[in-house]
Amino acid sequence: MSMSIEEIVLSSLLIIIIVGVMYITFKRVRDFDELKKAVILQDLNLEDNFDKMNSDYNNIKKNTNDINNRINDNKNNLDCLGKFSVCDENSEGNCVKKYKIYREKTGNGKECEHSDGHPVNCDGGNCPSTCVEEWDESKCDTDNVKTYKVSSNNNGIKCIEGKIKHGETEFCN
Repeated sequence: MSMSIEEIVLSSLLIIIIVGVMYITFKRVRDFDELKKAVILQDLNLEDNFDKMNSDYNNIKKNTNDINNRINDNKNNLDCLGKFSVCDENSEGNCVKKYKIYREKTGNGKECEHSDGHPVNCDGGNCPSTCVEEWDESKCDTDNVKTYKVSSNNNGIKCIEGKIKHGETEFCN
């Protein structure tokens, strides 16, 4: 049985088409396999990154809890805050200073040194003198001006000035 040229050309053309379709199909399968490998690698990388992020988050959470616990300990364990007043004469004429508590201790904080209002005698027994307020009229004859002076021997305690302030001047007449 002999084939005509037309049949041979047609058969050859059919074989070429089938081989071409098979080549394209295999190429697409190979491309799909490459894509599948890339997706799997990306998934593994993402999983590693998520594990690292989860570990970092847990470390941050632990550190935050540690810091919050320390802050709460500091808030709940405050030391007493108090100090003595300046020396002053009490109703009996003694020179004493009194302990003033500004904040009571909380939790495991330190106790106050003394109770609120606890009196202690001042060293030397000398209470500050009262402020000396007077007009200095030494320049009345020359400048017709007098100067108001406030001074004291208050062991460093500042005098509280009245209506007229230290250094103010007036005419002498």
